[in-house]
Amino acid sequence: MPADAGAFMGIHAQRSASYFMQAGNDISKSRVVDSFFLFENFTRSEPKVVWKSREGLVPDESVYLTSMNDGVDTNQTFTLANLAVFTDAHVPARPRTEVCDTKEGYVPCFTEGCFLESKKCDGHKDCEDGSDENGCVFQDDQYEYRVLRRSISSELYDVIGKEWGWQEMNGEYGGEEFFRMTVPPIIDDYYFTAFSVSKTLGFTSSGEPVPFSTVRPFMMHLEGPSACHRGEQVGLRLLLLNNEPYEMLVLITLHSSPHYKFVHVEMNGIVTSYGARLEGGDHQHMVYVC
Repeated sequence: MPADAGAFMGIHAQRSASYFMQAGNDISKSRVVDSFFLFENFTRSEPKVVWKSREGLVPDESVYLTSMNDGVDTNQTFTLANLAVFTDAHVPARPRTEVCDTKEGYVPCFTEGCFLESKKCDGHKDCEDGSDENGCVFQDDQYEYRVLRRSISSELYDVIGKEWGWQEMNGEYGGEEFFRMTVPPIIDDYYFTAFSVSKTLGFTSSGEPVPFSTVRPFMMHLEGPSACHRGEQVGLRLLLLNNEPYEMLVLITLHSSPHYKFVHVEMNGIVTSYGARLEGGDHQHMVYVC
């Protein structure tokens, strides 16, 4: 993603559950191009090709292809492009055989005939050449689906992980920026997208989203009571999780303290409730984790 010094740079991250909704909450190249086309103040027949994922887990990819103008002559070509040309050169124009009553709301078809301007893009062909249905912008067939997805997406703002993956900054010299991000203690996959706006390069966005997993290679979770009485036996539970594709040999050390003693576990895992055998000093356990 190119950027120059002083360019605005934005980074956005979504959890996998929100990203796989594909509700339009992330930034992709196709969505940016589609949004730019909405700024056009006139409709054009731009051939658009859309690739949709069979599983629906990745953003749609759309490409706009160049095409010929529908104007029948030079003058109408400029008109359809919303251009006014002032020149003393000869601009050929096709002679019109019919004059449409513009006061009644009629406009000419491309080749011949007239039609009511109010009936343009109504889904019915009023001109023989079908020019009254050209350049029409129809609503996305998945519009209601996407709106519904946006409404039920409570993962857009991550309440648990906060907005750790959202960053805004201005690029330093050379268009690079380095910073640290605090990863939340959540096991999940995140998808990062980014964009930049600069006065020389304009608007640029990242291509494919960059996946990032917060799964730690090795995790240890200890559970136990937060308080106890003097002389009371306390049990602790330790969970070891190996996320690496190879085995690990883990050494666990329980350090001694003058404030507590270790209860000796007898043969076959039996622990005596009264008169238990107590031990001091450091205790070490070797655990083999697959």
